[in-house]
Amino acid sequence: MRMTASDRLEPDPNPLLAELTPMQTDLLEIIWRPVVQSTVSCWPVWDYVVRTFRNEHPNAPDCDDLRRSLPSIDGSGPRGDRYGLVWRTSPGFGTKNVNPSEIVGLTIAGLMQRSSTARASTIFPDEVATLVGTYARTEEEVSTYCDKPLTLATD
Repeated sequence: MRMTASDRLEPDPNPLLAELTPMQTDLLEIIWRPVVQSTVSCWPVWDYVVRTFRNEHPNAPDCDDLRRSLPSIDGSGPRGDRYGLVWRTSPGFGTKNVNPSEIVGLTIAGLMQRSSTARASTIFPDEVATLVGTYARTEEEVSTYCDKPLTLATD
């Protein structure tokens, strides 16, 4: 909390909504891309993110360092993890590098950051609506007693 000129308490600005660098924004975009641009909607493995980022930014910093530079806040969960813009399948926000086979995705805060960028703000709602519609149609076709994992394909 901070005091204002009129001596009222106001909440501190949300660090998760801090302005991102162009490289940080591109990292979020690369993580989001397979969700909406592939025939099978899925979050990518870290190896895909690193290879794609390196291809698009050959002189960029290390992707793990860039991921750790994203805004985050201390977690209050039982594991005590930090909460940031990107989640991963193994615990440990910034304690170690992400394993190449780990799946990564955008948290709610990461989706908010992505949707606030100028280039994404006009298409993001349509992307999400399309995904929700696809998942809803797929769920209607799923048997209650299916014996294999569900794979969601998008058009």
